[in-house]
Amino acid sequence: MKNTKRTFWNIWNLVLSVLFIGLGIVTCAFCANKDFQNVIILIVGIFLLTIAGLQIIAQVFRIIFFGSTRTLKTDLSVATVTASELAMGVITVMVAFNQGDFEILFKYLGYFTGILLISIGAIIIIYEIVFIVRKIGSVTLSILAMFLALIPIVLGIVFIVFLSDQAHLLTLIFVILGIGLILFGLCYMAIVIFKMRAERVIDEVLDDAENNPEPTPYIDVTVEEHVHVSDDNE
Repeated sequence: MKNTKRTFWNIWNLVLSVLFIGLGIVTCAFCANKDFQNVIILIVGIFLLTIAGLQIIAQVFRIIFFGSTRTLKTDLSVATVTASELAMGVITVMVAFNQGDFEILFKYLGYFTGILLISIGAIIIIYEIVFIVRKIGSVTLSILAMFLALIPIVLGIVFIVFLSDQAHLLTLIFVILGIGLILFGLCYMAIVIFKMRAERVIDEVLDDAENNPEPTPYIDVTVEEHVHVSDDNE
């Protein structure tokens, strides 16, 4: 019975991993399809709203039955997280039904992200130049840091030039989401396979132990009695 249940869950986990991989492939394939984007965005929005609603209900019951002034700080922090999820859920649903109305939001989100990345890279380069001029630290590490700082600068330019457009930004988001789902599915499948192999090895060891029990070792428990005869002449 135990092996049957374990086999069922292993198969179920493998099916889940295949579903994640398949969903990732579909997401990448339809990353630029507006209808597909709307459906996924709507699902995410409904999920966020559902989670927020359940958290509100759970918090209300917790305050009613277990609440006290000591839990006020915790309740406020949880309420902040719940409110954030609620706001994100509402905005996400609105985007799903009215993508065109939020084009300006995506545009300035791309500008903001691009300027932020460029600023980070530029600040790092300025700091490293100062370090080199003032002979602070290793020159080699400073030059390496300046080369690495070019990465956020290039990404920032890409965001401003290509991703300030709503369609391009959503396409990129869905490509990243699809690749993430594929990688997650592959990792999940690998974990399940390794687990199944480990279970098989353990089962083989246990079966071998049951079929070939080792003989009970013979232990000599003979007690030797030593009689000490006292010498009266001593």
